[in-house]
Amino acid sequence: NDAHRDQGDGSCDQQPCGARWAVWPGEPVWDEEGERALIFYSLIYAEPGDFNFESVGSSIAVWTDPDGLPERPVIDAGAEHPDLLWAAGEPGWGLGTQVVDGMLYTFACDGGDGVGHDCRLARVEPARIHELAAWRYWDGKGWGSDAGDAEVLFPGAPIMSVAYNDHLGAWLAVYSTPFSSEIVGRTAPALTGPWSREGLLYDAGEDTPYDAVAHVEYEAEDGRVQYLSYSRPTTGWFG
Repeated sequence: NDAHRDQGDGSCDQQPCGARWAVWPGEPVWDEEGERALIFYSLIYAEPGDFNFESVGSSIAVWTDPDGLPERPVIDAGAEHPDLLWAAGEPGWGLGTQVVDGMLYTFACDGGDGVGHDCRLARVEPARIHELAAWRYWDGKGWGSDAGDAEVLFPGAPIMSVAYNDHLGAWLAVYSTPFSSEIVGRTAPALTGPWSREGLLYDAGEDTPYDAVAHVEYEAEDGRVQYLSYSRPTTGWFG
């Protein structure tokens, strides 16, 4: 980022001036056996201008010392971005991540019709999260090694929470539907489904909420009471 910093006269060491790199983290998930937190993240490159940014790939950071910083392990030392597990254009795994019975499960909700986002499910042993060959993908009948065979479980959103709800006796996915005032939920007896239709949890009225998630750490009465958070625009769509 320093190389793109404007020197005050419109010049910088590396063009374009004002460009920058950023890491966008997701929600941490605790790996009890490994005694560490795992954090899915995207590496973002941005240039000056509104919404002028793109993801160049994603990976998983490891946080072992709460008094220190998370680490981004090297995956491929010879790559342009050695820490990235997935390249740009590949599924954005890291939504609704859970560790269940010794396996890490995570969703990716990408593509679709440009408004909805198709949600798929993958899993891996937590100790092997940085080995692509160890990942498996739900294809509707079982766990296969080809990510391209992953079945669409439901249309969701690019930010979503998933947690088991004792009150419902089911898994609960929460997200905001794109370009809508509604925050919705779906349930399923298993992470692999079948997932229910959307049910309205909250209508934000004139606001257009995004980034909606439920916070299981605050739930009450065995999950009957849920606390949701969301972002809302103050100017424009995402202002």
